[in-house]
Amino acid sequence: MNEKEPREVFSKNLKFLFSKYNIEQNILAEKLGVSPAAITEWVKCRKFPRIDKIQMLANYFNLSISNLLEDNIEMSLTNKSNSFNNDLQLKYGNSILEVLEHYNLLNNLGKEKALENIKDLAEIPKYIEKKTELGNV
Repeated sequence: MNEKEPREVFSKNLKFLFSKYNIEQNILAEKLGVSPAAITEWVKCRKFPRIDKIQMLANYFNLSISNLLEDNIEMSLTNKSNSFNNDLQLKYGNSILEVLEHYNLLNNLGKEKALENIKDLAEIPKYIEKKTELGNV
């Protein structure tokens, strides 16, 4: 079995993340405090970032360092997403996933408007779910 070098795996994973989350290299460079050229070097597998930059990347994408350095990022993200969806369903029911699906179809302006509408609805008593305190059950 031909194992890939860590730099190759990291480069592949970084390309995957850019594509999956539609992130521009210059935006990420700014967030990490590096030059866009440094990001390009990482993506093209010419250089490997320092561990502090790898940690910053992991934090940015809400991943572990091992997710960035191991050759299974797609499966890790799928498992993480499935676990997150299951947690949401258990806590809020199936409707939350439907809300999120529709929300993700919106552009930024639509997302802002949706949040405004939710905040407005949360101020109207007839739409607010009544909660009972443990002592009043």
